[in-house]
Amino acid sequence: MSWYRAKGLYSFLASLLLHALLLGMITLGSRLPSCAMGQLPMPPQPEIIQARAVSAEAVDRAIEKKRLEEEAQRRREEERREAERKAAELKAKAEAERLEAEREKAKRLKAETEKAKAEAERLEAERKALELKAKTEAEQLEAERKALELKAKAEAEQLEAEREKAKQLKAEIEKAKAEAERLEAERKEAELKAKAEAERLKAERAKAEKRAQEQERIAEERERLREAERQRLQKIIQQKREEQRRQQLLTWSQQYRRMVKDSIESQWKRPPESVRGGPCIVRIQQDRYGKILVVRLVECQGDLLYQRSVEDAVWKASPLPLPPDPELLDTEIEAEFKWEY
Repeated sequence: MSWYRAKGLYSFLASLLLHALLLGMITLGSRLPSCAMGQLPMPPQPEIIQARAVSAEAVDRAIEKKRLEEEAQRRREEERREAERKAAELKAKAEAERLEAEREKAKRLKAETEKAKAEAERLEAERKALELKAKTEAEQLEAERKALELKAKAEAEQLEAEREKAKQLKAEIEKAKAEAERLEAERKEAELKAKAEAERLKAERAKAEKRAQEQERIAEERERLREAERQRLQKIIQQKREEQRRQQLLTWSQQYRRMVKDSIESQWKRPPESVRGGPCIVRIQQDRYGKILVVRLVECQGDLLYQRSVEDAVWKASPLPLPPDPELLDTEIEAEFKWEY
């Protein structure tokens, strides 16, 4: 924004200075050379400058029109940049919300994984407890069986009647053994289930990690595309600025040539009407401070006195006015002067 303001103020002050210098003797030169949008203009060529009077009011209107056009262009540029900034903020907000949802989903998956792990540990603890209990009971039953066998052997003759009872006890022992085998089978089955669950959770973790990596890659790709778009827009803005700079230089170049011609004509002491002359084309060489170094008549229709009056006017105009921008300074200038009868 400050660049546009500085540019507008500089143009306005330059126009006021030009108005003060040209009041009563402003001239218009040749038409501006056409310059297609996006193409570099041809280097300024020496041109033949024509003089024609215009009113101060017309100059004021032109200055005001130029100022209004620059102000409108600045406002449009600011509105476009504001719209782009708001669009970028909305897009960034939506992306942040999507990433937050992904993080919540990852947290839930982690909690479920930890829960499954705790369940597996609980089942393992129960299996070990059952195994210990079955072992203890088996040892106890084995001890009881041995005690009964010893007692039965010692009292075999006396406890014949209790033989059936011993058989029942043996059956109970076998039943306990079968129970122990059943518990062992259940333990092994629980181990297999726990192992399968652990493998499933491992596969899910791998899948979640892969999904997270894919999301990260997509985010990086989006960031790369955003950066490419930003560079493209920056390039377009730079091209527009360069085009505006070229147009301004063309305008200043025309104004500068008119200033040079007016400065020389203000010093021209025309000879008496009896000494008539036609158009004169003068080639002038100057240094970077506007000091005239060489004056040469390229073509001049008139006698010697008429030609000298033109040369004297050029020398008296030294130093010539400097252009608004040093880039526009020509070390060699051609100008045409005519005797108006």
